[in-house]
Amino acid sequence: MTIKTVSLALLVGALSLTSTHAKKTSQNTYFWVIENGTETQPFSIVRIYRDDNQLVYEKQLSNVELDIKKAGTRRKLNKILRAYTSWAKRVSELTSKEVPA
Repeated sequence: MTIKTVSLALLVGALSLTSTHAKKTSQNTYFWVIENGTETQPFSIVRIYRDDNQLVYEKQLSNVELDIKKAGTRRKLNKILRAYTSWAKRVSELTSKEVPA
């Protein structure tokens, strides 16, 4: 599985979160955390947290071990994070508008 495929999977998953959750979190900033498995059982778990340390997204990737020492991996994770933040803000703006009676 390539990093491009992983990035796309994470982006699609992040965008599929519910709008009510995004409404609550649109005022916040976010950060990512990576957890890698062992050499015998490679996997990576990507988690996105709000600045108050509340988990907002988690994706487990089997047979993939992301190396955050690589600048390209960090860039792609940051791109996913910006996309999630942008999406959460747009959803919040759409859901905060009052619906005419």
